[in-house]
Amino acid sequence: MNSKKVIYFLLSAAALLAFPLIYLLMNGRGQPPLSPSRWLLFGTLAFPVVLAAILPMLIFRVRRARGLPPLQLSASDLRFTILLIAVLCPLTFLVVSLFPGFGSLVILLVPFAFIIRGQLRGQPNPK
Repeated sequence: MNSKKVIYFLLSAAALLAFPLIYLLMNGRGQPPLSPSRWLLFGTLAFPVVLAAILPMLIFRVRRARGLPPLQLSASDLRFTILLIAVLCPLTFLVVSLFPGFGSLVILLVPFAFIIRGQLRGQPNPK
């Protein structure tokens, strides 16, 4: 399995995990089912998740149609992404179930992790 297929699989899995998370944030334990307006809000929040999962495939096809080379992904980037998903997805569900107000703060750790990784990769390796 090449890295492109792994990334598509991980994006799809993350999108599938995001739907219950959004639902849990909108409807706590012991609450009545969502009203039609809340379902509309759920759909509005879920649409960017679906778009984020599909967008890399669309970008790849547009680049291929224009004759541009595909973007390369290193094995270390793929390992970092898998590790981040393996750690932060369960952590997010745990935080949302225990402290519903802090779930979005844990989700914000993902961009910070990539920012820190980008800064560390830019520094020379001290020996």
